[in-house]
Amino acid sequence: MRFLQNLILLTCIVTIACGSSVGNNGAKVNNTGLAYTGITSQAAVTQYNWQPLAIGAYQQGQTDSGIGIGAVGISSTNNIRPRGILVSQTLINGLKAIDVTSLLKSMGSDGVSNRTASIFGNCGGRGDYTIEIDDVTGAFNGTMNFFSFCSMNSIISGGTTFSGVINLITQNFVNSKYTFNALTCAHMRDSITLQGSIASSFTAATDSINMTALVQDNTTGQVYKIDNLQLELTYSGNYFDARLSGVHFDPQYGYIVLSTSLPVRFYDTAYWPFQGEVIMNGNAGTRARLTVTSAGEFMVAVDTNGDGLFNHSTGSIAWNSM
Repeated sequence: MRFLQNLILLTCIVTIACGSSVGNNGAKVNNTGLAYTGITSQAAVTQYNWQPLAIGAYQQGQTDSGIGIGAVGISSTNNIRPRGILVSQTLINGLKAIDVTSLLKSMGSDGVSNRTASIFGNCGGRGDYTIEIDDVTGAFNGTMNFFSFCSMNSIISGGTTFSGVINLITQNFVNSKYTFNALTCAHMRDSITLQGSIASSFTAATDSINMTALVQDNTTGQVYKIDNLQLELTYSGNYFDARLSGVHFDPQYGYIVLSTSLPVRFYDTAYWPFQGEVIMNGNAGTRARLTVTSAGEFMVAVDTNGDGLFNHSTGSIAWNSM
């Protein structure tokens, strides 16, 4: 079995938010030692916690700014798109920036090729990576170190290892998996650090993503836990539809289970979703429902007694008022 080895340097603006060390595989591994120490039982959705639970679960963690709605204060939604979507899309864009055609063409007669290249984020930054590809099966693995790599105004920094499969006929990525100890992501006013993994598989129009990670809000220091978050992103024209499911742990309230009753639609150039509905299921049949009511507005309704009826609601709220 022959292996194609490639060293590619992607160069741009550089920022690393945490201290790092170089591991045996050459990857720069930032060691944060993140740990979830919050409540681990399922949350009961009540009139006192339903707003932070619903929006926190939708975003995969509350952001640092607070605003009052109804009985309690909830975090600002300045992050707009769920954090899991932002991070996954940025990592996938970094992976797909690799010029697979040139990489395979550069293979020598011994099945090994070494070369250098530069690939830039579409709004700045770089990622330095090494990759080894099995030229028979298309399986690949390597390391990638991001330095303020910017895609769609999301900026990531930190060391990762990655692996997956390339279709050697079409020269497209079939699937991939990133693993990271301290990957930072900044978007608008939101800044987080992640520890965990993101696995993805790709078809012509859909990215299917599985994310398990600890997420630290870098302003508040709060650590949230994402367990088996499933994201199905289907692209069409100038928008994509997102389906979310999985388990979100809030350190103050416990975990809540997400599902999608109507795909959440995001237009490429819009900050806010256009339509969609996400359900957050709590203990004893309690639940919350986040509904996008129009381009730029949403509402949250809640069933606090588990009888199947939503007995509290915010009415429509403008995303840009948060």
